[in-house]
This record gives sequence, C-alpha cells and structure tokens, in this order.
Amino acid sequence: MSKTKPLPCPWCGRRAVVEGRYYVACTKNACRVFGPCRNDQETAICEWNRVAAIVIHWSKEVDRVRQTAGLETPFKACRELIGPRGMSVKRPT
Repeated sequence: MSKTKPLPCPWCGRRAVVEGRYYVACTKNACRVFGPCRNDQETAICEWNRVAAIVIHWSKEVDRVRQTAGLETPFKACRELIGPRGMSVKRPT
C-alpha cells in the first residue's frame, strides 16, 4: 500500500482515489477525469499528483494575471483548457 495520497481533483476539487489496474480517478461521476494507467500504485499516484500540481499552479497564475489586468478570473474555465493536455478523460481499459 502506498504512503503517498493522491491530491484532490484539480478540475472539481473532489477526492481522488486509486482504481482498477493502478490509475487515479476523480470520485465525482460528472467530472470523469482519470490519470494514466501505471504498473504500480505509487507511480500512478505520483503521475496524478504531478499533473494536478501543474494544473493548479497555472490556473492560479492565469487568475492572478487576469485579476491584475482587471478581468474576470475564470479558474474553472482555465482548468478545462489545460486539462486535456495533461490528463486523460477516458477510462483506461
């Protein structure tokens, strides 16, 4: 059993859990975000956490820049744009 815990889903904030053949998934059914399938639980969690941290960082940075410019801060919209590049939204087989 891995000592590392998955970070919350960067798109919706819900809890993420290890499922199936070692991949991390968001627990919110409507979110349907899954990390990459790996050979062991520790690697799957590390991959999920790496991508989650990147998405959270850049989402906050975009919000900071937009706020400085006096624009709205669409944190959720930014996460939706970044998401498809970093995480798979299809359930691994």
